[in-house]
Amino acid sequence: MATSGGVTVTTTGPMFDGRAVRAINRLGADAVEVVADQGVTDVKQFLDSVLQNPTGFYVSRIQTERKTDDHRLVTDGGWPVLYGPWLAGGSSRNATSPASPSRWYAGGSGR
Repeated sequence: MATSGGVTVTTTGPMFDGRAVRAINRLGADAVEVVADQGVTDVKQFLDSVLQNPTGFYVSRIQTERKTDDHRLVTDGGWPVLYGPWLAGGSSRNATSPASPSRWYAGGSGR
């Protein structure tokens, strides 16, 4: 309650008692999770469309990693997947494929 010049103003409700701020923070946290989960879905769908020799092992490792409260990383968990180029059809073992081996390397470095 505030009084100025004979006028009294009473402030109540979520905008003034902290409920709105908490709701906005929850919404932001939920949005981060939804976007990260969609990123995992998108990566898995993309891999399903490009992997020529899928075993399921690599795709099963795609996940989100929490970096901070508002930052998630879509990752393969750092698995040293040395056969990534082969899965995409870009290694010398399947040289007739148009896939680019360097694009599909999924090693743990460079993160």
